Amino acid sequence: MRFAKLTTMLIVAAVVATGAQGFDFEKVRGDFFAGAAGDAAALKRAIDATERALAEDAKNAQALSVHGFGTVLAASQAYATGDAARGGALVQRGLSEMHEAVALEPEDGLVRVLRGILLQQVSRQMPPPMQAPMLEHARSDFQFLFDAQADILDELGPHRLGELLQALGDVHSRQGRTADAERYYTMIQQRLPRTEYAARADEWMRTRQPLPGERTTCIGCHTAR
Repeated sequence: MRFAKLTTMLIVAAVVATGAQGFDFEKVRGDFFAGAAGDAAALKRAIDATERALAEDAKNAQALSVHGFGTVLAASQAYATGDAARGGALVQRGLSEMHEAVALEPEDGLVRVLRGILLQQVSRQMPPPMQAPMLEHARSDFQFLFDAQADILDELGPHRLGELLQALGDVHSRQGRTADAERYYTMIQQRLPRTEYAARADEWMRTRQPLPGERTTCIGCHTAR
């Protein structure tokens, strides 16, 4: 189980984070991304930072969400060493923490985007009965982000907007909501012509079927803020 490209839309959250208890994600951002790419030491530093924040306030939703995401990333390292039991336990713990974070602060952008991108990708590796609730949570998270920014879509820039619309199109398509998927892929074609996002949207339009996972991951990840 690999999660190296899960950090696909973190920058979107900065636009809509409405603030909860104020976990300074920027302080762990570099370690978090390095950890997502497989750096175990960096991931531990990021997780340790969230644990210090949670020791001060166990209901800090942003810290809890980042900790949950990091815990799932740690699960990938456990799987890589053949420790499936530990990996499975870490996945369950991480997902539980992220669900709790959303329950605590349902209007916090960082909390919602972290859960959305995690479930969008992790669900691909799950059997259909487990995929369905994961995809619905992801859809609700991405829809929240879209609705919160509906009046400023033109201000997001190609990367932020492209990642958000791509995620919505992908999740709707995988849920069998073809008309809804078409809406977001059409927005990509209209708002982001001559981009890789548009190329992917064109590909989807030809088949009206979910794109392969590798055609939904981040484009130019972390190169824009």
